[in-house]
Amino acid sequence: MKAITIQQPWTSLLAHRVKKYETRSWATAYRGPIAIHASAAKVPQVLNKFFPEEQDRLMFFDAVSKGLHGCYTEKEIESILNGLPTGSVIATANLVGCHKINAIHGNQPRCFGNEPFIGLENGLTYTADDVEVVLGDWTPGRYAWEFSDMKIITPIQAKGKLGLWNWDGGGLDV
Repeated sequence: MKAITIQQPWTSLLAHRVKKYETRSWATAYRGPIAIHASAAKVPQVLNKFFPEEQDRLMFFDAVSKGLHGCYTEKEIESILNGLPTGSVIATANLVGCHKINAIHGNQPRCFGNEPFIGLENGLTYTADDVEVVLGDWTPGRYAWEFSDMKIITPIQAKGKLGLWNWDGGGLDV
């Protein structure tokens, strides 16, 4: 089975369908079953790397809270995220699409209001306030990988790799 390694907390956000797409700098022609692997990187280090500014971190926590359909405090979100499994396959899915991200309003990183500012080649558009946009890198020219049939599994320890890689199933009937 093909596998993709994603850093936490994005791995669990994808597995729990808080986010629908995984954004990548590269496209793939592969379609089919895929294992969703959480890298070994610990959440606090990942968040410090991606959100060095407090304002960006708070925007991320707010998006996670909205995506979980709840009203969680920053401390509650931080506690949830710090308990996520790492170094493990945590879900399986089908990779059903790989869509190029297009700019609608030039290369503006953000646009005010609910006016679409990015789009996918499949016709979907998103605004800057959409949870999906806050939880990914939607720079024009990147790709949004689309999944279906997401199934969360009991974490199975595995060593991840860059790019798409082959996973033997490690105890899962694949």
